[in-house]
Amino acid sequence: MHLSSRKKIFLKGAFVLTLVGLISRVIGFFFRIFLSRSFGTEGIGIYHLIFPAYALCISLSAAGIETALSRLTARYASLGRL
Repeated sequence: MHLSSRKKIFLKGAFVLTLVGLISRVIGFFFRIFLSRSFGTEGIGIYHLIFPAYALCISLSAAGIETALSRLTARYASLGRL
């Protein structure tokens, strides 16, 4: 690959990540509006109190999945089965 093609691939990847990040923030903005209309102010307050604990539980329960998949992929690649 030439340097210019690597640069193009890098810039394209950066553009895609930036675009997806902006779209994600816009969707999150409208989701918060939806939640505030559905739950009201008290419900949103409770949601903001509970969400960090919920996110921590999800993180702890899914922590080993990525490592396990990486190890399995590396094992099958080394055996030539991939």
